[in-house]
Amino acid sequence: MIAGMLQTQTHRPLEPLPAPSLGRLAAATVTDLRWVQPSALRMQYELRLAGQPIARMRFQGLLSSKALAECAEGCWSIERAGTSQGKTIIHMTGERSDVSMFEMGARDRGGTLLLSDGRRFTLTSDFWKGRGEISTEQGEPLVRLRFHGVLRQSCTVDLLSNATRLPELPCLLMLGWYLNVAYL
Repeated sequence: MIAGMLQTQTHRPLEPLPAPSLGRLAAATVTDLRWVQPSALRMQYELRLAGQPIARMRFQGLLSSKALAECAEGCWSIERAGTSQGKTIIHMTGERSDVSMFEMGARDRGGTLLLSDGRRFTLTSDFWKGRGEISTEQGEPLVRLRFHGVLRQSCTVDLLSNATRLPELPCLLMLGWYLNVAYL
């Protein structure tokens, strides 16, 4: 069902990242993890660890909802499902069967991420306080996001201890930032 909502598209890869893998980060070593927009003139963003890029996201155009996100673990295509404001589709580039869907709730940018294996993660957002959180379906916090600037062009990311053990961590970080940018 989810795969049927996707359109075939091609992406040119972003530049290689000379930084550590997100999957190998330990929460104790991550003290300066931050999403930034290097140029205000481009819809491109970097997740930096101690100032070095470890992940990137690029939107296809100024008004486009399609984004390509990359890190050492892989490359994801993220986009709204058709004209829906409430559904976002995420898949590994080149692997149509590995699909996840985020369904936005009624308030702010919060909602539920449904993975292809049936597991769920909850994303909550407090737009006015400039913060968000990603947690397990049982409510265990994994990632905290603190947005900065009037247009929220940067974000401090706090990884909690259990987040670093999740193979989905890169995808969760990409989705958290995508929702900030695409739904501003």
